[in-house]
Amino acid sequence: MKISEMIKNLEEFKAEHGDLDCWYARDDEGNGYQEVYYSPSFMYADEDGEMHNKEDLEEYLEYYDLTVEDVTPVCIVN
Repeated sequence: MKISEMIKNLEEFKAEHGDLDCWYARDDEGNGYQEVYYSPSFMYADEDGEMHNKEDLEEYLEYYDLTVEDVTPVCIVN
């Protein structure tokens, strides 16, 4: 899901239900829920779904002989 789609969904949800606190499911099965406390973070996802922050990306790319085109920039929400 792109940020624009999430914003649209949240705007529609807010219009219907009001300005509620945000929570997230800990896993796909709903085995627990926690409140969202932090602002979004910018990170990179590799092909295995591992996350890398901007500060450590260069070292990771160099170690595995990759380029920035080999990872995907993502927005992390929690």
